[in-house]
Amino acid sequence: MIFSPSGGNVGIGFAIPSNLAAEVMQQLIAHGKVQRGSLGLQSQDITPRIARMLNLAQDNGVVVTGVNAGSPAEQAGLQPGDVLTTINGKPLRSVNELRNTEGLLPVGSTVKLGVLHNGKAREVSAVLRPEKLASLDGGRLDPRLAGVTFNELSQSERSQGMYGVAVGAVAPGSRAAAAGLSEGDIVIGVGSMRITGLRMLRELAGVRPRQLVLVVADADGTHYVLIQ
Repeated sequence: MIFSPSGGNVGIGFAIPSNLAAEVMQQLIAHGKVQRGSLGLQSQDITPRIARMLNLAQDNGVVVTGVNAGSPAEQAGLQPGDVLTTINGKPLRSVNELRNTEGLLPVGSTVKLGVLHNGKAREVSAVLRPEKLASLDGGRLDPRLAGVTFNELSQSERSQGMYGVAVGAVAPGSRAAAAGLSEGDIVIGVGSMRITGLRMLRELAGVRPRQLVLVVADADGTHYVLIQ
């Protein structure tokens, strides 16, 4: 869908998969914000070339390339080089499937993973924890955004095709709160500029448009927020 206050095309489009939108709505109702869990690992798809390097019989699936210290993955005993074959009993064929499952499960969920470690099959369990994400103080971008904290989207959200920055907090009584901006909203544009992440948002520092218009996506769809 393309959105414009005048009905014309300003080049900003946004789409949310239906299953993710439903899950986001449930979490907003239950917690007032979206709580996403993470295993705390890095991975990549297994290609025929990687399969030959690792002496694997299969040429698809997911191989662990990194494990964050103290993460659920580390506590479950996962190590770089391990091959993830199943997740919650279902075959795991790609990194996208792994991220999608993480993205649709709330913090505190237990995930069961089928693992090949040094050629031996085993099953481990891990409890999803909140993913630590980079953040930015809105007041450093524009005084009208004082009291707003923006967070980078998680890997799970990006694997769902989402883009933008998440609103992590909005101070009561702030201009943003008065305009209707809420925690859990996702800012996908500023004016006619599409925002894909914090890096693009930082580039707006010092740019003071006469009208500060945010393009915001939430559980109800996409709309404009004018902050005065």
